[in-house]
Formats: sequence, C-alpha cells, structure tokens
Amino acid sequence: MFNILKYDLYRMTKAKAIKITLLLMTLFAIMRVYGLQSNINQAKEYRNDPKIYKDFIKSSKNNIYDVSITMNYDEDILTEKRKATITDLFFSDIQSRMMLMFLTIFVAFFVGSEWTSGFIKNISRELKNRGLLVISKAVSVGIFLFIMFLTYYIISGIFCYFVYGYCWLGINFTNLAQLLIQYLLHFSFGIFIMWITYLVKSMAISISIGAMLTMNLLALLYSKIDFLLKKIFNHFMTIMEYTLTGNIAFLNISAPFHVYSRALLVSVFFFGFFLYLSYLFVKKNEI
Repeated sequence: MFNILKYDLYRMTKAKAIKITLLLMTLFAIMRVYGLQSNINQAKEYRNDPKIYKDFIKSSKNNIYDVSITMNYDEDILTEKRKATITDLFFSDIQSRMMLMFLTIFVAFFVGSEWTSGFIKNISRELKNRGLLVISKAVSVGIFLFIMFLTYYIISGIFCYFVYGYCWLGINFTNLAQLLIQYLLHFSFGIFIMWITYLVKSMAISISIGAMLTMNLLALLYSKIDFLLKKIFNHFMTIMEYTLTGNIAFLNISAPFHVYSRALLVSVFFFGFFLYLSYLFVKKNEI
C-alpha cells in the first residue's frame, strides 16, 4: 500500500494536470482580488439610486439555484463598513463552487491518465487487492485538495497586499469549523469524480459531469423534484440540502448549527458511499 501511495504521489507531482489546475486557480484568485475592488467601486456609483443599489447587492449574493458560478460578497465589504480579509475571499469562492471545477479537472486527469497510459493494467497484475489503488488515489486527492486550498490562500494574501495595502487573515474558531466541513464536502466531491472516471473511463465525460454540477445545470431538475415532494408530503423540502454542491453553497459563517451538522453528515455519507463504489469497481471488474 505504501509503495502504491508513494508512486501515486510521485506521479501527482509530475503530472501536467496539477500544474495546469494550480495555474488556473492562481489566475482566478488574482482576478477575484481585483474583481472585488471593481464591485466596491460599482457599489459606490449605485448608492444614490436605492432600487439599482438593492438589485446590485442582491445580484452579488450567491443563489444556490443560479445556473452559473456566482460570487458571494458580504454587503458590509461592498459598502466598505469593514475590510475584506483573505478568509472572506476564500469562502466566497468556495461557496461559488468554482473550487469544485479546479478539483474536477485534476481528479479526472489524474485518475483517467492511468487508463490511457496502461499503468493500471500493469500494476493490477501485481496486486492481490486491486482496491488498494482506490485508497491510494483517495489519499492523493485529499493531499492535492489541501495544496489547492493553501495555494489559493497564499496567492490571495499576496495580491490583497498589493491591491489594498493590507493582508488580514480573519481566521476564528467558526471559520476553522467551516473550513473543515468545506474540505470534507470538496473531498467527497473529488471521490465522486474519481468514481465517475473509473466508471466511464473518459476524462472528457467526467469533466463534463463535474462542470454540470458545478455550474448548477441540474437546478431545474432539483426544483421539479422539490415541487413533487411538496405535493406528496405536503411539506416543503429542498433536495439541494442533501447534495454536496448544495451544502457547499449553503454553508457560511452565519449558518445555524443544524446546517453545519447536516453538511458534515452529507459529506461523510457521500465520501464513504462513492469510495466504496470505486473500491468495488476496481476490485471486481476486469481492467
């Protein structure tokens, strides 16, 4: 197991996917820092017109049913009642689901390249338990996700200092709890993409599915299911509350305790479920 993991980590450091993904994420982080200043300037222009200003503030908030990647800005930041911290920017981008897109690209290429190179066929002949390949990949995905989060934080801090003249982390206990759960939700999504890639053996399809979920293209389907459940049970419920992407969007610093606990349970359930499916698929199917 240790040798498999060591090889996977070596392959990860050499893979073009990790370099491309981190480069795209770095460019995005830089754009976000400059984009925030642009939004603050726009808020200043619209303050004299209450209607336009209200619409602008509303459009700057994340709607989980939006068929897009929406940036979630705090009104206090836009109105300059307080200064944005690195943590503000970080969680804003996490809730926008953009980080999922970068994670999808990496996982699809990292796992899919095994099939295209023939590596998985060669190594599987030497293993008694091919399911260990899945465990190794899962650990690698978790390590990459940590690197991705850390890189974003550092890049945002550097450019915040250049653009705004300060660099405040803004970390507290609640932020740490939110970060841990968001990490688990993203990790679970990465395991889902890993399972999809094993299942369809196509990087392009895996990325397309990941993009559909990230861009919330299933929002119409979710709303129809919500409507159907309301008619059946005579009680409104939102299916997005029980999805990974929905909980990523819902979870914020002001969310009540039950939102945090639900997000934690959803992340743990889907992590175990898709890891188990991946394990069974690689262990029992012909490679």
